[in-house]
Amino acid sequence: MNGHGDFKWMVSIADETFSNRNGSKSKIVQLNDPSTNSSRQYIQLSNNSHDLVETQSLESDFSSFLVGRHVVKDGNLYVMNRVDPLFWFFSQYSHTEQCKQWRPVDQVVECLPDVVQKALDTDQIPHLFQVLNSEAMGDTPFFKFVPERALKWLQQKHQRIFHCLEIQEKAKREQSKKKLSKSSRGGGSVSASFYMPEDTTSSAPQTETDPSILSNADIQMLKLDSAQIISNYLPPEWSKALMDHLGLAETEAKVTQQHQVKRPVVSPTASPDKPEEIEKPKKKVVEAQTIGNKRLAKVSTKGMKSLASFFGGPTTKKKKVQ
Repeated sequence: MNGHGDFKWMVSIADETFSNRNGSKSKIVQLNDPSTNSSRQYIQLSNNSHDLVETQSLESDFSSFLVGRHVVKDGNLYVMNRVDPLFWFFSQYSHTEQCKQWRPVDQVVECLPDVVQKALDTDQIPHLFQVLNSEAMGDTPFFKFVPERALKWLQQKHQRIFHCLEIQEKAKREQSKKKLSKSSRGGGSVSASFYMPEDTTSSAPQTETDPSILSNADIQMLKLDSAQIISNYLPPEWSKALMDHLGLAETEAKVTQQHQVKRPVVSPTASPDKPEEIEKPKKKVVEAQTIGNKRLAKVSTKGMKSLASFFGGPTTKKKKVQ
């Protein structure tokens, strides 16, 4: 895979993931991010559809790869993900203004970079644009951008991502439940003469909850995570419009408020370089007792000698003075 300058990337891809039948090489291209509008690198695949792929690096401090007889020092894992070319339209249109001009397809896509135009399929345009077919205009269709249609398309993507995250969350909880059940099957030897009184405090039967059932709070958080994934490809104004359209603006505000870091209170007499440290009240450390310790505490020790009495020295009797 050729890139700009003197560097190259070597990527191993499964055959069924990105098809490449013509034997040509993919290349690294520079494009503006549809969300931040800052320049970044993408990969243009050499398949028939010229798909655009983004890469995300999962850093690892102590890792490397063996490629044949060579050791690749960079042990980071790079995840490749297709990017829908329709996301580049959102930086060209506003979500509040209605477009009144009808234009043919060549004028619609001229605002996009050439690399994005190659990856765009004309059948995708009606997801964001209203189509006008008229006999007086011939066979040439005309398009007009509609913000409501664009939000509906984003909502469909949100539903698909939410469904995927919901399945992953249920599978994660089910796996945690299996690990917990395995760890609770502990063995060990028990003396036949040892008696442990029954615990009368926890007499109420405990009911196990199904891990596959998500609470309303969990569902709201998964919906918010799904919306934030889509917001990574949208300008800030469109991201806010999507949150309002999905009814998640209030949930996002609550989560943001909970995660705000409280700044430490600095004394006005402290210097700016070395702020005065405020002493916090020390919390009393309460030792946690196990169930066995709680039961042993209830055992009657009447008539028993202390264990320390067996290790003490002999006691001398004092003589009475006559």
